[in-house]
Amino acid sequence: IQDYFRLYGESKFRELERDTLRSDLPSENMVIATGGGAPCFFDNMDWMNANGTTVYIMMPPKALASRLKGSSERPLLNGLEGEELVSFIETRLADREPFYKRAKYLVDGIDLTGEKLAAYFRHPLT
Repeated sequence: IQDYFRLYGESKFRELERDTLRSDLPSENMVIATGGGAPCFFDNMDWMNANGTTVYIMMPPKALASRLKGSSERPLLNGLEGEELVSFIETRLADREPFYKRAKYLVDGIDLTGEKLAAYFRHPLT
């Protein structure tokens, strides 16, 4: 991803991301974990909602920063650490959450496990 970003830029990456997302319709037992920007470009969130069950796993910026620090696979985060990383995430979340919150399910990600998520879908609170 980092090489593609460097060679072609973010806009071409977002086009490739969209095309890849739509290249195969999801099957019943498929999980697609998109990158954070995917729902925010083109009409990707509308497409995902129309073709599957979407889940926004909500996390506070500091918890996300803890998980993402040192991530070399995310070009937009390269070189960001500590409060600078938290600030970047806060800004991105403010921009992206309107898209994320259009997911069919909004789930608290703190202490979330696969078992808890599976149980939620067996007995949704909403």
